[in-house]
Amino acid sequence: MDKKSPEIVALRNIIEQSVEKVMKTPSDFDFLSGVIWERLHEYISPTTLKRT
Repeated sequence: MDKKSPEIVALRNIIEQSVEKVMKTPSDFDFLSGVIWERLHEYISPTTLKRT
């Protein structure tokens, strides 16, 4: 799936609004990984999150 597809852009916007942070730097993705762990008790690597 293309990173610029409307579905991916919409999902990214929803996630950024939910955590009140724009995902730009590697530390932002570390933060997002931690938020996912806290909320869902599921681990997703920051590297995996950076891919989309």
